[in-house]
Amino acid sequence: MKPIAITMGDPSGVGPEVILKTFVLDSKVAKNCLVVGVPAVFEKYKKHFSFEIDIVEINSPQDYDPAKRGTMQVINPTSFQQNNFPVGEISEKSGKAAGESITYAVKQALEGNISSVVTAPIHKVSFQSAGFNFPGHTEFIADLCGVQDVAMMMAAGSLKVVLATIHTSIASIPELITKENIIDKLQIIYRTFPHSTRVAVCGLNPHAGEDGKFGDEEIKYITPAVEEMKQQGFPVFGPFSGDTIFSSAIQGEFDVVLAMFHDQGLIPVKLLGFDRGINVTLGLPFIRVSVAHGTAFDIAGKGIASHKSLNEAIKFAKQDK
Repeated sequence: MKPIAITMGDPSGVGPEVILKTFVLDSKVAKNCLVVGVPAVFEKYKKHFSFEIDIVEINSPQDYDPAKRGTMQVINPTSFQQNNFPVGEISEKSGKAAGESITYAVKQALEGNISSVVTAPIHKVSFQSAGFNFPGHTEFIADLCGVQDVAMMMAAGSLKVVLATIHTSIASIPELITKENIIDKLQIIYRTFPHSTRVAVCGLNPHAGEDGKFGDEEIKYITPAVEEMKQQGFPVFGPFSGDTIFSSAIQGEFDVVLAMFHDQGLIPVKLLGFDRGINVTLGLPFIRVSVAHGTAFDIAGKGIASHKSLNEAIKFAKQDK
């Protein structure tokens, strides 16, 4: 069985802390997982939090030994050996270390040396200052894979939400809501989930436009996309008002919700389970899952970050194993 790679994330944030907590406090969850990052960072936090675990540096996924219980096996593909990253601050070198870790893990996944990738959070400003000119993880990993048609799915408990648009300004969203874009995201959903998956599609405007009174994107683009998918035999419904559809999904009426923009979809997910939500990239040639929280610079190094989201991300990555 190929191991799962967990990337360190931004070393100035809570990523290293939550990874250590999973290995120390929930070792069964961390079974068959290796870490990609700077070992010295984990050594520092191991001592800082008085964790009992052996951190073992290995050279490649092929060197991973599942029999070595009570250890965290770490591959360091970065330009850094020492732990000289600031804590809780934006840093170009932290962004570089994070980007180099992701690049390596994705390469190993594409080559079949690891089964899936779980990512700890990055800080977008640090990441971009290091020369990684992408809005976030999703776009960067898609580019590394040479894939254009991907979708971000956030999940907490039974609620699964896919986004039609991701990291873009509110002002630019309407022009991105096209029939083609909606159909593309629905097709990605059905390439990932069974044909029987019931998908609810959100409207863009309040009350899903209310027959054009509050905007016509629903009439021009969203409804035609829903109808075309229905004609192909897929159980797609909507568009629904964004202020009611998530409750219906949580109650089991739908399996997946397609939201039109970032906050429309992520607010209900994070409200439902901020500390256990996960972020899944659909459309990649391997499973990629991330925590649903950010780098949390305000609590970095304080020992109070929750590792529940990371646990859920690892469990999701293992679901087909």
